[in-house]
Amino acid sequence: MLELINQFFRKPLLYLIIILIGVVFKFQGLDTKFFWIDEIFTMSHTSGVVWEEFVEAIPQDSILSIEDFNNLLDVNSSNYTIKSQIKGLSQMTQLTPLHYFCLVIWTKIIGSEPIDYRLFSIMVFLLSLPLIYLLGFKLSGSKLTGLISASLFSVSPYMHYFSQEGRYYMLWVFSIILVNLVLLKSLNKNNY
Repeated sequence: MLELINQFFRKPLLYLIIILIGVVFKFQGLDTKFFWIDEIFTMSHTSGVVWEEFVEAIPQDSILSIEDFNNLLDVNSSNYTIKSQIKGLSQMTQLTPLHYFCLVIWTKIIGSEPIDYRLFSIMVFLLSLPLIYLLGFKLSGSKLTGLISASLFSVSPYMHYFSQEGRYYMLWVFSIILVNLVLLKSLNKNNY
């Protein structure tokens, strides 16, 4: 009996199904989830609207729908160019400038609806899956370990939550995994 259980958990198909389930659930309820103030900040930073102008245009101390923000922050329907957006970004203090720069390009290609910001996080999550597989494989030398780590990553509640937000968290995760892979590669080659 123990041997049957052991053989069942050694099948790669099981972990590929778990990864697929995790990916499918990332798209579940993406448009119905509450769009909170930090995601509005992401939209404002990406649009290049200077913070003082944003505060003047939006009433404070009230609950607003996302449509109230669309006129000010809809990048593609407004006259924002990439140059004006980058200029606006350079005038604001940024915690993660790479994230906003990538979002400027993303919104020009995909769109600037609120859901599009969340789709960027899901896209970064999808790019992280092969990296986490490679990290697990490089650390253990086993393809099965790589699949197990990718499957656990894909169904992790934290990764699910952060991949459905229009914030920079998934880009941080992607960067950390990538840096670890580069570190392992440099350690294996024993050079800088």
